[in-house]
Amino acid sequence: MSYPENVIKGIPNKENYISDGIIGPTLFAFNDNSRSDRQLESSINWDDDAEAINFTLNQKNSDGTSQFKGGLVLIPRSELDHLRVLPTIRGILSYERQPILQINKYHGNILVAGNIPKLLKKSIASSIALLISETIFRD
Repeated sequence: MSYPENVIKGIPNKENYISDGIIGPTLFAFNDNSRSDRQLESSINWDDDAEAINFTLNQKNSDGTSQFKGGLVLIPRSELDHLRVLPTIRGILSYERQPILQINKYHGNILVAGNIPKLLKKSIASSIALLISETIFRD
C-alpha cells in the first residue's frame, strides 16, 4: 500500500501544548477501540493531496464546533518508519489507512500492540511527539 510523505495529526485544544508551541506526548496517546486485532489507535489523517491539511483544519465535532482548535502537526512518514525499526519498538508500532466513508477519505491510525506495558506506550507517544516537523496553528 502506498503512503504519502507526511502524517497529519490534529490538535484538539491548547492543552496539548507543553509551552511556546511545543506539543506534548498526550496528543499521541493510544486509545483502546476494542479492535479485533487488539491494537491500540492514535487517529491521524494522511497528507495525500493539497486539500488534506485544509480538510483537517476544518473538521467539525458532532455539535458543529471545530475538532482541532489547536491546529495540526505534520510528521514525516520516513521518521515514523525509522522509529518503527528501533530494537525496543520493532514489531509493535505500525500505521494504517482507515478511511471513514462519506466523511474522511484521509483518515488512518498509528497503531501499537495492545499488550505492551503502559510505560512503553507513553514512551512511544513521547517519541512520536519528537518527530514533529511542522506545527500549523489555528488563528
